[in-house]
Amino acid sequence: MFTLRLQRQLPRFSASKLPERFGLFVIIVLGESVVGTVQGLAAQETVTLFTALTGILGLALAFGIWWIYFDFINRRSPKPQTVWAFAWGYLHLPLVISIAATGAGILNVIVDPDRRLSGNVSLLIGLSVGMSLIVMGCLELTLAAAADEPTHPRLSPGLKLGAGLVACLLGSLGNGVNVITLQLMLMALLLVQMGYALYVWFTQELAVDEEL
Repeated sequence: MFTLRLQRQLPRFSASKLPERFGLFVIIVLGESVVGTVQGLAAQETVTLFTALTGILGLALAFGIWWIYFDFINRRSPKPQTVWAFAWGYLHLPLVISIAATGAGILNVIVDPDRRLSGNVSLLIGLSVGMSLIVMGCLELTLAAAADEPTHPRLSPGLKLGAGLVACLLGSLGNGVNVITLQLMLMALLLVQMGYALYVWFTQELAVDEEL
């Protein structure tokens, strides 16, 4: 924070290569979540329907976070001002921590035979998914918008921030809740973001087709 004045004097970093590098790092962390889920399932002597559904929904949560990050965040560069680039870079730290924590939470519920969540595990899953959404909403506020950017500058991050707060609330109130119920509710919050992405992109394509 105290080096911002000095950083303004440095050459600007690449607006194309660094987003790509951060995207690769996020893929690696998401991959660890997928590997953890698969290892948890492989460690079971018998895979029941409940365990299989828990694993599938765990993978769906990881893929949902992947979809949202690469559809909203990774395809754009941060705003040119140093403070925005600074915030964009460092916001990726809580994001990858939250993604890794999501994988750890899913692994906990797969290896635990109890179908009811303990307060700690529920809080871990809800907070990790919620913080992933909140951080992605904050990241979106740091991004530069092209003239043809289809997402709304306030609605799009607002949806993520609101869904993230709801996810954190679900996690804090999830003690004793069936794990699949919590996973489905969290997945619904991710589907809202994914549905918005489909809407804005298809709307933009239809507008271009009409112009042609």
